[in-house]
Amino acid sequence: MGGRSGGAAPTIWRFSRLDAPIIGLDCDGVLASDHLLWQRMRERFPEHIPARYEDLTTFEWPRATDATTALCLELSADPAFMARLAPMPQMAHTLHRLKRLGYRAYVITARPECVRAATRTWLRRYGLAACVEDVICADGGPAKVPLALELGCAAFVEDNHATAEAMGAAGIRGYLLDAPYNRLPTTNSVRVRGWPHLLAHLTRHLPVRTPPTLDTPDADVADGILLGSARPALAS
Repeated sequence: MGGRSGGAAPTIWRFSRLDAPIIGLDCDGVLASDHLLWQRMRERFPEHIPARYEDLTTFEWPRATDATTALCLELSADPAFMARLAPMPQMAHTLHRLKRLGYRAYVITARPECVRAATRTWLRRYGLAACVEDVICADGGPAKVPLALELGCAAFVEDNHATAEAMGAAGIRGYLLDAPYNRLPTTNSVRVRGWPHLLAHLTRHLPVRTPPTLDTPDADVADGILLGSARPALAS
């Protein structure tokens, strides 16, 4: 598999307030599974869409032709279709854990504005409304970077290799959730094998700051948890 899997990070990565780190989240392929999209597109275009999900070798797989692109756009703008998407494995449990630990999360998605309400309904359906502060619709992957910077995101979770790399290059800790279609080598982002792996890496490299006590100077680090203004280690 190309790229790092939870390895060392570029030193340019920036951090928001560590007492409540802000995590940016993509939606499709990160929160919601895209297997149903693949199944529907395979049914309509078997000559262009692989028979096995594992054979999707590029993020652009839904845009193989003008016709497949049109269907992808149609389904992506259909609130009823979006409501049927399944959550990614272990996603809900991990988001609740991050919330309890003190992390804040925003969804920044390339979904069109017409399904923003459906996205919020989907989050409520799976008990995640309290875990996400807002859902923001961006005009494509590149537009996510300035939005994440404006929000002060310390990390961003993506399944789009190009966007994860762009986040890292902009100084945001970019996480690439592993999928068959994104296995190019990574330079500015960290590949994670799933939500439990993401949780382990976040809590190790971007821990929520514990308030200092009388016995603990503000800039100390105890048991690997940042207590003050010192920056966390970026090595794995």
